[in-house]
Amino acid sequence: MAVELPEHYAELERVYSLTIGLGVRSLAVTAADEGEGVTTLVVALAKRNRHSGRSTLVVDLNLHRPALHQRFGLSFIPAIPDGAHGPDALPRVDLGDKLFVMPAPANRGEAVLLRDSHHFAEYLDVWLSQYDVVLFDTTPVNGSNKGNIPAERVCHGCAGSILVVLAGMTPASAVRAALDRLKAAGVTPLGTVLNDRYNPSLAEELRRETQRFDRLLPGFTQRLRGRIRASQLLNLET
Repeated sequence: MAVELPEHYAELERVYSLTIGLGVRSLAVTAADEGEGVTTLVVALAKRNRHSGRSTLVVDLNLHRPALHQRFGLSFIPAIPDGAHGPDALPRVDLGDKLFVMPAPANRGEAVLLRDSHHFAEYLDVWLSQYDVVLFDTTPVNGSNKGNIPAERVCHGCAGSILVVLAGMTPASAVRAALDRLKAAGVTPLGTVLNDRYNPSLAEELRRETQRFDRLLPGFTQRLRGRIRASQLLNLET
């Protein structure tokens, strides 16, 4: 099930302020493996930038599992006209408020061009002349194959990149492999975003720990769990 980040989310604001807020106009968001929350973050950053009054183009370059169009409520991917090619030929959808979405190109010819660093730079230059900010949803770094546009090439072509890690789920070895691959491509991510979707909150951890003493102090642990549930500080969501 897709997760939506509130546009007022404090951690989202921090990511935004340290990237787009500092003037980064082209930003690639990637991850080591599938399902780490890349699309969720891209969508949230795009919606957050909409409030700045600046125009945003969101580009889906995850050809393996394109999902960006669905997350924006689009039930179809616009077709590229026959014989057309180039940055202006790729279809995009105007969502209003200066927010535009470019679904993953179904035309393999365009994918081949975008895999080339020279052509990617040409495409990005054109898009940056038309929009204030360009965001890319990429294929996972460790999931690149001949049918995809390698994430490290997209990251290298952008002014900045972010690596999303699903905390408690993604193996450290997968993260290291992704970072090594990015480094080999000359990419140093602006930062790593930890997706704590499956990590328990502090309050949940404390309540779980109290269960160890139920047999010895049942009344006390029950009252303690009640206080933990009632604590605004321990249940605070940033």
